Amino acid sequence: MPPIISFSKVSKFYGSHFAVGGFSLDIQAGNTVGLLGPNGAGKSTLLHILTGLVRPTSGQVSVFGKELQSNAIDIAFRMGALMERPTFYDHLTVRRNLKIHAQLAQRDVNLDRTLDLTNLIEYASVRAGTLSQGLRQRLGLAMAMLTEPELLVLDEPTSGLDPEATQDILTLLRRLVDETAVTILFSSHLMHEVEALCSHVAIIRKGRLVT
Repeated sequence: MPPIISFSKVSKFYGSHFAVGGFSLDIQAGNTVGLLGPNGAGKSTLLHILTGLVRPTSGQVSVFGKELQSNAIDIAFRMGALMERPTFYDHLTVRRNLKIHAQLAQRDVNLDRTLDLTNLIEYASVRAGTLSQGLRQRLGLAMAMLTEPELLVLDEPTSGLDPEATQDILTLLRRLVDETAVTILFSSHLMHEVEALCSHVAIIRKGRLVT
């Protein structure tokens, strides 16, 4: 079976500075893979490339067996992503934010199932602007999961959270791994996070795959 994600000799330069250099990695469907490395290692750049937010300088990325840049829209419909700090319509409720997201994605979804899976059901009628940072991250995760994607891309989803909120997010992701067949690519600079969640780990340093 071909990999669900394939990075082949991917590089990204900003002027003369490279953020990623000759990165190659295949990820199989159903795995939970952690990109582990210090801040500035190139993890976010790789995930921005994967989600189509940044174009690579060279190399090729394929997702679901399709070349990424020429099939970006088709791939996006099968992928969910949480990149850095999510933003919402703060004057609208949690449920309304999710409903608008579903409408924009042109998908019929089960809002209550997503609210339950992310432990947000009791906050469904709360305005997003009043949520704590931990709950906002949960809502961002709910948006990423809402369309039941085959692939979930998470860029340091616990960044800036206190230990309790961090554990909540990791527990939710562990539940997602246990209850669904979703493939997860998860970046972190913290060893204990990838230990708690991931089946495979790719260690990155200075834009290159170490092991």
